[in-house]
Amino acid sequence: MTDDRLRDALLGIAEREGYRIESKEDFLICFNLEDDVEVTLRYKNLETFPYEIPEFELHGDFPEMLKGRPHISADGGICAFDKTKSRANPLNPYGLFVEALGKARSTVEASYRETNDDDFFDEFKFYWIYEQLLQEDFSSAVINFANVGHDCCELVAAKVPNNNRAFVVGDSEEAIKGKFVIDGDNAFFKCLYIPLYEEFRYPFPSTRQEWKEAFHSKSKFGDEYDRFLRKNGGEASFVMFSQPAKDGRILAAVVHNFNSLNPKAAINDQLTELMFLADKMSGNEYRKKARSISAQMASGRTVRVGVTDLTGDRLVNRGGVGRYSTIDSAAVVGCGSLGSHLADALAKSGIPKLVLIDEDRLETDNFARHLCGGMRSLYSEKVAVVSARIRENMPALKTVLKPEDVHKLLNESPCFIEEEDVEVVFLATGTFSTELHVLSVLKERSLSTTVASIWLEPYGVAGHALVFNDPSDLAELPFGEDLTYAESLVLNADELTKREAGCVSTYMPYSGSDALIFVNTFLKVFTEKMSDGNNYCFDWFGGISSSGRYPVKLRDDAYTHADYSCEVRKL
Repeated sequence: MTDDRLRDALLGIAEREGYRIESKEDFLICFNLEDDVEVTLRYKNLETFPYEIPEFELHGDFPEMLKGRPHISADGGICAFDKTKSRANPLNPYGLFVEALGKARSTVEASYRETNDDDFFDEFKFYWIYEQLLQEDFSSAVINFANVGHDCCELVAAKVPNNNRAFVVGDSEEAIKGKFVIDGDNAFFKCLYIPLYEEFRYPFPSTRQEWKEAFHSKSKFGDEYDRFLRKNGGEASFVMFSQPAKDGRILAAVVHNFNSLNPKAAINDQLTELMFLADKMSGNEYRKKARSISAQMASGRTVRVGVTDLTGDRLVNRGGVGRYSTIDSAAVVGCGSLGSHLADALAKSGIPKLVLIDEDRLETDNFARHLCGGMRSLYSEKVAVVSARIRENMPALKTVLKPEDVHKLLNESPCFIEEEDVEVVFLATGTFSTELHVLSVLKERSLSTTVASIWLEPYGVAGHALVFNDPSDLAELPFGEDLTYAESLVLNADELTKREAGCVSTYMPYSGSDALIFVNTFLKVFTEKMSDGNNYCFDWFGGISSSGRYPVKLRDDAYTHADYSCEVRKL
């Protein structure tokens, strides 16, 4: 169907639904609100019909009170559907059009009657900056790493390098420097945080007096706000606030005297404007405008800024189902193929702190199955590259790096487990002597720290974990006299060890995908079932049915286990 025929057909449907057609060419549809107030809708995306939900906008001189109402932007755009929940049905095109048109109309009517005010707060962040973007062609953002609560406090802010309109906020200069390379100490400035007990509503404050009244009426920290502005004088005054929301609190910010953050750029902008106006205006008009610009330069300006919260809890909740790990601090010993993926999984589970222990550097042999395999990481300390990688996704995560041999570390600093407040020690070294050393230290120091040892068998046929929530009883270790695991499925593991560069480069063959599946399965089960104070064996089974392609000899009962299943048993 051609665009003209499609337009005529849809407009005919609109007429049958009781709408008036103002313009067929521009696709303008009219209807009346209460008090015989007429509004006009324009269909925006006819070219994508029926594969996308039809979108409408208010057209012409629509009522002023609709601007900035819930689901209606200042320029008249209508957000009638939640696109994360709604999908177009191209098999019912005309039903789709009728539903979308009706939803746009009901949205406008609800806003006109002021019956959808609660919806405003769901879209607060959008309204906070959208009108400003339209009016000033201005874009700015704040990245927050500060752990703010329900008390007023001073924080530290800095401009993000290479972006004059982006800022980062943290608890201290040191906290920010740990995440960004900030050019010079003078790049930092103070930020005031104020928790509000009442929400901002549209239209937002614009003058200094309105801002003052708002912070005094909506919080109990109005005096702190006044003192903060006086203390900064003509310098930028960065105020971040939180306001109540359905799912907690919403962060936003306002900057007074914004021009002072980048005075050269501000002056250049104003001079460019004056030069332009000099060519366009008469003398009197130019002088009047020049005085206005000078006044702006003297007083600065106030800018509303959106805030992105990158604290740990927010990232975990926004990026998944929320924090599922109840562990506050853990150590990962061995940051190789298993340990690197384990550290990544722990970070994504929401753990606040990780201690990474490994003396090795990343070699080419590690590329295929290591979390950080690649030329950029070659010859780098494994603990350093793993930390950098996992903190890219979870910047609030605290990592403590110990590029040391674990035996030497235990001998020279056995109290590091206590000093770092480690709740669980995960061992991914593949050597059971390490397990014995860690357990002996815990027993000597009477520590209740949990120890979990994980490893894979050749070709990812099976994987295992031993979890010692009570490491005091070493007799429970399920090892033979030669320190082999009693429940191993592969009988000829020693024959399958690979060597590429002599004895210093030996490894057990398995794929990176096997390591990833095993680690994530184990961590989920560990969190849900193996943290109750008992000691456990965890057995994971890989692609056993296809193991015939590999030179492995399996126990007779190996084929009784389903592929990619697991079992948990108490020790």
